[in-house]
This record gives sequence, structure tokens and C-alpha cells, in this order.
Amino acid sequence: MELKTRRILYIFFILLFCISTPLISFYASGYKFSSGLKIQKTGILIVDTEPEGAKIFLNEKIQQKFINKILKNNDKYLSTPVKIKNLAPGEYDVKISKQGYWDWQKKLMIKSGESTYIEDVTLFKQDSPMTLISGKYKYQSISYNKEYISAFANDKYGIINLNNNIIKTFPISASTSPIQILSNSEIKWSRDNKKILINNIILDAKTGEIKNNIKKEIGDNIKNIKWAEDNNSILYLDENNLNKYNLVSKRSEVIVKNAATNDFCYFNGAIYIMKRNHFSVNLIKINPKEKKENNILNLPFSDYSFLTRDNNYLNVYDEAHEILYIINPNSPFKPLRETLSNIKLINWINNEKLLYANKHEIWIYDLNSRKNTLLTRISQEIKGIIWHPSNNYAIYNTPNSIYSIELDNREKYNIIKLITLDTIQNIELDKNGDNLYFYSKAGEQEGIYKLSIQ
Repeated sequence: MELKTRRILYIFFILLFCISTPLISFYASGYKFSSGLKIQKTGILIVDTEPEGAKIFLNEKIQQKFINKILKNNDKYLSTPVKIKNLAPGEYDVKISKQGYWDWQKKLMIKSGESTYIEDVTLFKQDSPMTLISGKYKYQSISYNKEYISAFANDKYGIINLNNNIIKTFPISASTSPIQILSNSEIKWSRDNKKILINNIILDAKTGEIKNNIKKEIGDNIKNIKWAEDNNSILYLDENNLNKYNLVSKRSEVIVKNAATNDFCYFNGAIYIMKRNHFSVNLIKINPKEKKENNILNLPFSDYSFLTRDNNYLNVYDEAHEILYIINPNSPFKPLRETLSNIKLINWINNEKLLYANKHEIWIYDLNSRKNTLLTRISQEIKGIIWHPSNNYAIYNTPNSIYSIELDNREKYNIIKLITLDTIQNIELDKNGDNLYFYSKAGEQEGIYKLSIQ
């Protein structure tokens, strides 16, 4: 090679180095040239999903590493979790996609010199439901530990182990069984998840064996049977009194004489009743040992019921007027924490946030900020609401469809229709949020179904 040629190449590489080094430094520092050759500070998009491995589309273009773009490796793409750097500021159509799952889509702003986060994104499976038990199992309930579902039909009882999908069914003979499935039948689990109270009968949850026939042991003139705080006692009303019955010793004791109430509940070691007088209803607290009554609050005259929930408040509901009273019975000065109207369904997210619905709307209420947030308004009637354990989604159903709604309110709330069938009732979610369970009728097939969503 001639000396002149070597000098030209030498000068060329020096110039290339001098030009490329600042450009690479600018790019590495988050700058790029915009139209008009202006230097512009870029932004970053950080995406994380459950499950991982989802592809990212920005303005309908799948995202790749720079080197893969240059080499045209069309089978190598960025996938979550991922940090996408050097994005020009502006609005982007973002889509997160994974095979076998519903897409996540939203318009987001990428700002100069800032990071935009897409976190806590749960991708839901596109799946078909499977029948667990066939039959008219319209009365079902999930255990406190969310490991079992009990279900009743007119002629049989079923128990589903949600950990392994093992199903047991037991016949109920109409001529010999004391269990009568009524239109208002309610299944009540004991706190230890071992027994079930349905109407006036207590069953062993796993074997279907009848443990106690309450009316046969106590008498016919009783109503509103509930579990006491322990697993071996129940509370019930007779004509005049509120009583406690020990299922082992088979002995009753009067807790409140002349209770004058339709409903009561056990809460944090005390019993609460709604006691009527001529012009109002008094919320009364009773210490079970001392049996001393303490008036907590006066409410307008109406019929009230206790909605038992695992949180720090009493939930007193006026069904006739669709009003929920949230009460802290341990507050000496202001026990009534909040009053919410136009409510049909509730589900506590935590001790300070409530998910609730009326006939056509779903809301979240924050007790600390006293803020109501509307999640959605639909034309169909809302039949059920559940909070997802990911803490960023709610699940709800209409008469024939199940939806998920995300709480990220940037641009819009993402709503996904998970399934549509002829009939959907009594939706339940397992403890990890992986599977939905519900009663459904699809054509001639009906029963308890499972839908895998995670």
C-alpha cells in the first residue's frame, strides 16, 4: 500500500472517530437528532408484566434491539421485563402482546428526560371454560381460605378442592334428607373451613356427613342461624331472644333478652345487634361474657343487615334504600365513618378502600381521601364484583359475560371481556387469582365451571 493511500485511510478513520464518538456519546446520554437536525433529549419506557415474555409494539411497530434491526434479525424481539431507551418525546400507541393472552393497549406520553412506567400489568389468558360439576348447582360458596367451593343442587351436594380439582359429590334424598334447598338458601362456612351451615343443617365440608340438625336439636321456632366466632358454636334468634348454642355440649344460653332484631353479627369478640324502637334503630354492642348492652349509634328506622367482611369496620346495609353504613364501633366520638348510597354489591380491597357497584356502575371509594372514583358505567346489569390479588384489577360479571377492568387510568381503563356464555352467576376467584369459578348454563350443559385466567 502506498504511503499516500495509508495517509488517506489514516485521516479517514480519525475523521470517522471524531464524528462518531460525539454521536455515540449523545445517544448513550439519551439525546438524538430530531427533524431539522435539532438535538433532542429522549425518554425511556420501562415495561413489566405478569407473566413475563410479552412483546412490545409502539405505534404498531414491534420493538427490537438496535443491533437486531441493523442485522435484520426478524425473529429476535424485546420482551418483558424490558427498558426501551432513546424514544423521541410524544404520544405512543403502546401494545403488549403474548400468545395465548389478551393484549394490553393504551396511549401513553413519553416525556423528554423522563421514564414512563408500565408496571403491575397482568395479562389474562384467552381460554375456554371447563365443566367441574354438571347439574343445577345454583347455590355455591367459597371457603375463607379460598381452597374449597361447596355447591348445592336440589338432589346433591358437591365439594371442589381448588388446589387439585378433586371433586366429590354426595346425594341428597328428598324423602330422607333434612336439607331443603330454598330460593333464599345461603351457604355459610365455618372459620376453620371444615364445616358448612346451610339453612338449619351443619355438614362436614369434606365428607358431606350431617353433623348437626339444628332445628331437631333446638326446636322449630328459630331463625337466622349464624356461626359464632368459634367453630363449635352458633348464634340464632327465637321469638324473643338472641341465643348461643354449643354444637358439642348441645346447650343453649340466652345472650340478649328481648332482642327485637332481625339481624346480628359477631365482630372482634363482641356481638352486635340492630335493636328497633319506635322511631329509630339502635346499634347495640354486647360483651358475650358480661352480656352488657352498650348503645353505639342510632340510625333511621328501617330494616338493616350486617354484611360480614374481613376488615376493620362493621358494614351495616339498608337494602330498601341501598345505603351502606361503614362503622368503627371502637371509636368513642365518631363511630359512623362513612355513609354511601346507591350500593348493591361491595368488596373490600383493604381496610381503607372499597370496591362497590350499583346496577350499572362500578366505583372505588377511598376512606382516607373520601374520594369516589368511577371505573366503568355499562348498560347491562352488574351481577358480581371481585378484587383480583394483583391489586390492580377488578373482575365483574353481567348476566352472561365476565370482564376484567384495570385500575391504571392513564388515557382509559382497560376492560377485557374474558368470556361470554348463556348464563353466568356467582363468580368466585381462587386465592392466587389464577382461576375463576362460576355457575353457568351453555346450551343444554349447566353446572359449575372453571376458567383459567393466569
